[in-house]
Amino acid sequence: MKQELAMSLEHSLVVHFAPTQLILVCIFIPILIAFFGLYLLRKVIPPDALKQYHDIAGPFFNTIGALYGIFLALIVAST
Repeated sequence: MKQELAMSLEHSLVVHFAPTQLILVCIFIPILIAFFGLYLLRKVIPPDALKQYHDIAGPFFNTIGALYGIFLALIVAST
């Protein structure tokens, strides 16, 4: 009896799906989910309630962007 090898998720996706299906599953469906979530958020929460957080969000995103830049530079430097 032939024993099946265990495959990782990435390997099984590449083996069982065509490239166009992978693009659909890995790129377009998450984009649609993000847009739908943003649409629902904008319908539920009024813009005036979100505007009060703009002063907090700016420095937060600047910090996250700086950390991402540092990590990316370390990865590029190590390869």
